[in-house]
Amino acid sequence: MKQPLPIRGAQKSVLFIALLYLGIYIPLAGVTYFPFWYETNCSFHNGCQRFGEEKAVQRIHELTAFMRHTGELIHEDWTQKEKWHLAEVRLIFDKLFFAALGAILVCLLLFHRDGLRQSSMANMVLIACCAGILPFFDYFWKDIFHEYLFDNTFWKNNAADVSYYIMPRIFFKYTMMLIIAAAMMLNTTVFLLTRSKGKSGPQGR
Repeated sequence: MKQPLPIRGAQKSVLFIALLYLGIYIPLAGVTYFPFWYETNCSFHNGCQRFGEEKAVQRIHELTAFMRHTGELIHEDWTQKEKWHLAEVRLIFDKLFFAALGAILVCLLLFHRDGLRQSSMANMVLIACCAGILPFFDYFWKDIFHEYLFDNTFWKNNAADVSYYIMPRIFFKYTMMLIIAAAMMLNTTVFLLTRSKGKSGPQGR
């Protein structure tokens, strides 16, 4: 079989960015659009118990439906402030979704075994470095991430907010740990699937 053309440096860079983005977006979308991770975290912190476990589950399902555009935050438990914030967050995720479609298209158009393998190797190193944020997560989350992403203070929760109970700060730290682990697994899978195979004929593959 004819050997594929070598991938150029610019193409390799674009493929690297697309694969890195998908590695992070896929687990992030799974966490955001489905209730399983929220409900699982209720076992890791006492916020849901303090709020009321049955109510917490109901609000979690309401929240994930809202993020999927299949429902609204209609219960009176939600404060107006957090409704505004969650609407902002949903808009961001809408943009991330379309960016993910673009990243998938890039991977399909620039598909190249060696390029994907090299990109996945570089991604694993970069993603592993992200774990260095975890010891300083509280500072990162409060003073860097939110301050950069939002130009208001609607994101600051208090005891009147549903988010204060179902999404305490430790929830987001665990979520970051999950995303790092999942992104590592995805890129490891890509690396293993794109390893050079043995020759299967006079010209190999």
